[in-house]
Amino acid sequence: MVSLPEEALICFEKVTFAYGKDPVLEDISFEIQVGDSACIIGPNGGGKTTMIKLILGQLIPQSGTIRIMGKAPKYSALQVGYVPQHFQFDPSFPMTVLDFVLMGRLGRTGWGRYTRLDRESAEKAMYEMDVQNLATFRMSNISGGQRQRVLIARALAGDPEILLMDEPTSHVDAAMETRFRELLSRLHLQMSILTVSHDHGFVSSMVKRVICVNRTVVLHDTESLTNEAFQKLYGGELRWVNHDHCPGGDAHVH
Repeated sequence: MVSLPEEALICFEKVTFAYGKDPVLEDISFEIQVGDSACIIGPNGGGKTTMIKLILGQLIPQSGTIRIMGKAPKYSALQVGYVPQHFQFDPSFPMTVLDFVLMGRLGRTGWGRYTRLDRESAEKAMYEMDVQNLATFRMSNISGGQRQRVLIARALAGDPEILLMDEPTSHVDAAMETRFRELLSRLHLQMSILTVSHDHGFVSSMVKRVICVNRTVVLHDTESLTNEAFQKLYGGELRWVNHDHCPGGDAHVH
């Protein structure tokens, strides 16, 4: 087997994962380099969620090798900040936004009381995501868009080298979306960002590479995506509309 290059940010080599006898991902190989911005796209049931869990070390492949920054996923978990699409919590639990963001420090500076460094990291992350004014608010009393930014702040509080986000614009309204993209552009100057998204306007404007997942994997540069590629990936009649030369610079699939 060819040795994996340790300089790759994320490297899958001949990875297969199945639930029971049915493969969800089959013999997939790809690399994402340090500094890349990439997005995972594909149909429901195509293996996107499984790929996320493999990157996070929550699942182990039946065959093949995965390296995150040159290490097995279980040894690199603290270097990956994860932002889930949905977060379930008990609204009756009196957890403030600051309490929630501080959870991103768990496992990084020992156990017990949070340290001054923990609080400084949490406050810095909240400032970056412009939610510092919500510190004393209960999580149950903030909007969906605010909660999305708080979720990212929690991931940033752990000082990750990779930010992995699942549908980051799903709870952001149109008025907030432009500002949200600006925030993510600034974050990309600090770390590598990998997203899962069905928002193809977000894909075309925010990332350089696209990981098309449907049991197997094909990598594309964003500008090379074609109608044929999307038809093969999703099935049916899809049309990629590139608005890079139009006001607003957006793109989407019809």
